[in-house]
Formats: sequence, C-alpha cells, structure tokens
Amino acid sequence: MELFGVSAALLARFTSFGLLIGTLFGFFGMGGSFLVTPALLVMGYEPNVAAGADLLEIVFSGGMGSFLYAQSGAVDLSIVVPLLAGSALGARLGAAATSLVEEDIKVYFGIMLLLGAVAVAVRQFGGVLELPILDETSLAITLGAALLVSAAVSYSAVRELRREAGKRIVA
Repeated sequence: MELFGVSAALLARFTSFGLLIGTLFGFFGMGGSFLVTPALLVMGYEPNVAAGADLLEIVFSGGMGSFLYAQSGAVDLSIVVPLLAGSALGARLGAAATSLVEEDIKVYFGIMLLLGAVAVAVRQFGGVLELPILDETSLAITLGAALLVSAAVSYSAVRELRREAGKRIVA
C-alpha cells in the first residue's frame, strides 16, 4: 500500500516519529525541529525538502499546541505578536540565505544541535549545583550559538552570491 508515493513501512516510521515529536511538544512546550530536520537530512532528504516538511508539520502541531495552551490561559498576545513579526521576517531572510548554502547546512545544523545540547546540560547542572550563574551561562551559550550559526550561514550565503556574480561577469 502507498500514499502519496510513500510505502506503508515509511508511513509507519514517519507517523511514529511524529508521535515522538508531538509528545515532546506536549511535555516540554517545544517543537521538534531540533530533531525533525536533522533526522530527515540523515535519511538522505535534501535540506530544502527536510526544512519544508518540518515547517509544514510545525504549522499543524504548533497550531494544536497553541490552541491547548491558549485554552489554559497560558498565551500572552503582547509577547506573541512581536515574536510573530520578527519571526516572519527572520524566517524569510533565513530561508533565502540557507537556499544558497545547501551543502554547508548539515554542518550548521550539527553545530547548532551540539551547542544547544551543551546549553541544556549547563542549565541542568546549574539546577543541581544550585548555581544560578549557570542559567545565565546557558542562555549566553544558546544566544551565542544562534549568532554563530547565523553569521556562518550569512557569510556562506554572501560568499555564494559573490561567486555567482563573478560567473556572470566572466560570462
């Protein structure tokens, strides 16, 4: 049996993976992008296909999570609206930049995952050791990782644009 040209076995694998991601979202209030896109890349999907599938999945899982959190009164629109405005612009800029650096994107995802894991570990140690400074350190690692990876993607995108412009001038 196939659906959308995908075998039943692959459908079962993706459904199980989606269940895991949805459960994480429910437990921790976070999406599974840190798992979905890298997992799809490891499975051999192109970066734009992995990111596109992940983003479409987020629309629906995030919508359900948002609805459930809103029902419990845990959504503050004064926070959400500015976040949405910045996120929409950032997503457009990020998508444009990453489309230029498809070869390097797997490395950037890996760096972000590793630094994110370090930040979570530092925060957990801070709780266990009762050292609030480690919470701030964790935040600094997270923001630093985001800035580092963003700068690397931006640099690679500009380098690629220059390379393409050089080809047009020569031709």
